Amino acid sequence: MATVESTMPKTRKPQDFLDQLADKILIGDGCWKMRAKPNQKGYARLKPLRRDAGATSLVHKRLWEHFNGPVPDGLELDHLCRDRSCVRPDHLEPVTHAENIRRGLTGKINHRNAIK
Repeated sequence: MATVESTMPKTRKPQDFLDQLADKILIGDGCWKMRAKPNQKGYARLKPLRRDAGATSLVHKRLWEHFNGPVPDGLELDHLCRDRSCVRPDHLEPVTHAENIRRGLTGKINHRNAIK
């Protein structure tokens, strides 16, 4: 006897976010970089797997949220390595916008002295 599930057409499930990124990230000892060219502001972006899945997303933010949960309200991610195209989660830190701007202007913090 056929069930409702067995009569429905089989559709391919969307890939997992990490599977989608697996062949698109260059992983080394330092920053992780996307193989694709960053956007005009220098950030790595990722198109959705399906047209109806929404807009493109910032890869560094998606990876941070995958491993650490949502960015706390009122904070944004700062690249400790000062490289906007880096998507390595441990090169990111949630900070206020003012702190992110201050760090960017001074350039005194980098991944060698900020990441423990």
